[in-house]
Amino acid sequence: MEEKILKFLEDIVDERNGFKFEEVIRIKDTNLFILPIIYENNFDKEYLLAEEARLDIRDTGKISEIVVSNLEDKPVLIRPATVLKGVSTQSRGVSIGMIILEGEKEIIDTRCIHASHPIRASRRFSPMYSAPKEVKFALMANLGQEHVWRNVNRYMFNVTISERDNLVKKIDIAKESFKKYVEDIPFYKNQVGAVIFHKNEPIAMEILIPEDKWKIVYKDFISKNIHPYLKKQEIFNVKKEEIIENLKRIIKSVRVKHLRKTTYKLFGRINTKEIIGQVILLNDFPINVVLDINEIHLQNFY
Repeated sequence: MEEKILKFLEDIVDERNGFKFEEVIRIKDTNLFILPIIYENNFDKEYLLAEEARLDIRDTGKISEIVVSNLEDKPVLIRPATVLKGVSTQSRGVSIGMIILEGEKEIIDTRCIHASHPIRASRRFSPMYSAPKEVKFALMANLGQEHVWRNVNRYMFNVTISERDNLVKKIDIAKESFKKYVEDIPFYKNQVGAVIFHKNEPIAMEILIPEDKWKIVYKDFISKNIHPYLKKQEIFNVKKEEIIENLKRIIKSVRVKHLRKTTYKLFGRINTKEIIGQVILLNDFPINVVLDINEIHLQNFY
């Protein structure tokens, strides 16, 4: 399966087997660029995202896990780094994404993202959205609770919006600040993902097949990955063929390791960059790829 996943990633960057890239889009007033990913093959696997499904999500009383019951008659995808808002318990971030089959119950690996709130067993959660870039990397790297708290604090410090230690509330408030950057980003027919570049270097990628699922999350994906790069700079221009070559170099350095059930870890290093991500399969087909790229010197935060 590892080889199959690597070939899938190569198909994307080589624009084979139904994949192709649209034209590059600049995010206004920034040196950030979006490369939309199109998938033109038929897709006949039905599932729901956690954000649109009926789930019973409960606290186990342990900081590192929750229990999720799928109440739907279809599989449900919980994407890696999904933020789960606690109801009278500590909010969590998902460290390992997973498919939960219809009618099944699963233990999901999590990390706390609200240190000052107590844990209460059996209390409920509601899935919200993806964690911001710093927190997402720490969750997927799965290096431990301290790394996640450190990155939550970093995000809270860098995003200058009131809310002292509640990441969920701060993300909600920050939505309006980032809205202007995403509201004019077009959505293309058969689009299933995108790569974000800072200047000509990739910083994040996500694929969510099919098109209707990607449409639910794509603006959230963009807004959660751009805020570390919004400082005013001289205008930088890119060429599509050059940024695709840079993406190919990242993908060629990726390795794959099985995590649990149908979830696989992506990891690697190239020059000064650290790569971390996950792939989730449904019936042996990759429906969700999440990839995050950071400078190694930033790993003090991760």
